Amino acid sequence: MKKEAATRYGCGPSVRGNAALDVVKILFITFSKKGPLHMHLDPSVVYRCFNPAAVLSKRQNVVAVIHSSESHLADMQPDIVICHRPRAGKELDTVFRKFPQARMVADFDDLLFCRDTLDTHPASLSGRSSNSALLKSAGEYRQAAGRFNEFTVSTQPLKEHIEKQFPHSTCHIVNNGWGEDWLSMAGLIEARQKPRSRKKICYFAGTANHDQDLYQVSTQLREFLLENPAIDLEIFGSIDLGKFKAVESQVIKGRSVPFYLFPSIIKQAWVSIAPLIDTPFNQCKSAIKFIEAGLFGVPLIATPTDDLRRMQNDGLLFASQGDDWYLALNRLLDPDTHRSCSHASSEAALQQSAEYAMTHATISDAWAL
Repeated sequence: MKKEAATRYGCGPSVRGNAALDVVKILFITFSKKGPLHMHLDPSVVYRCFNPAAVLSKRQNVVAVIHSSESHLADMQPDIVICHRPRAGKELDTVFRKFPQARMVADFDDLLFCRDTLDTHPASLSGRSSNSALLKSAGEYRQAAGRFNEFTVSTQPLKEHIEKQFPHSTCHIVNNGWGEDWLSMAGLIEARQKPRSRKKICYFAGTANHDQDLYQVSTQLREFLLENPAIDLEIFGSIDLGKFKAVESQVIKGRSVPFYLFPSIIKQAWVSIAPLIDTPFNQCKSAIKFIEAGLFGVPLIATPTDDLRRMQNDGLLFASQGDDWYLALNRLLDPDTHRSCSHASSEAALQQSAEYAMTHATISDAWAL
């Protein structure tokens, strides 16, 4: 990629009234494993880099997003560099050499740097990664984090882990959220979407490592589907569907789609589900699955986490035990209840996203802009 790639995702300074304000130059550098050509398809990069960059660009700032492999090409001299999921290695060394005067901030949205909880890491529980590989990965993240004095994280539990492992650091919570682009897309899809032909329960795995999260509620899902043959379960992600053999005619293997097409998928759901095994890693997860569903009026049934509790409303149904999932699904069969939950989820998600788009004070506080 050529040199202009370093400013390809840049945004110019905003102007209030007739007076241009002092410009702060902010550079997001993502260490996404998808690389520079496909980083925009990584949901974590969207939430932690592109979305806040769009908000910050409206607040007297020049903002750009680049990949760590391209930091040596950057012609910007930033005041602040936010390293998204930094890992130890030559690319991080280059970042520190390239921007010696910049204020350096490390940003994490998952518990990637903690070696004490690896036995409950999704990749370990799924058997898709060895302990040695996970230890190596966690070590790279922890070594990188040790070079920073300032952090931003997506949830309160993550903040507590940072403060425990790096007690002399400063850490701010910058919640995940959606701004004006997602809101506009939600309105456009709302106007164009065709009516659902069948009710669909949608599960978005994210990665294959989360198959155990779904399997823990497979019995309740099978029972509900057997009792309701007009309802389907659509599963997105690399999940073995063997546990749903008894209801295979009602189980759909969702096609893989680019992240920017996600709104057209979630809008078709009757309800979205987000089961999680109760582990330190999962408790650090953000509430973004609720916002994603709620913006399109789709209720969410979810395992309660710290960040989801922050969103509590009638459109967010918590399920702690196996039977809770069966009961919540049956509750939504009542049209009036579903309509009420749909309205509540939409209102709550719109409020959260409007706050994110208009002020997003947490970003301003984190970088004192």
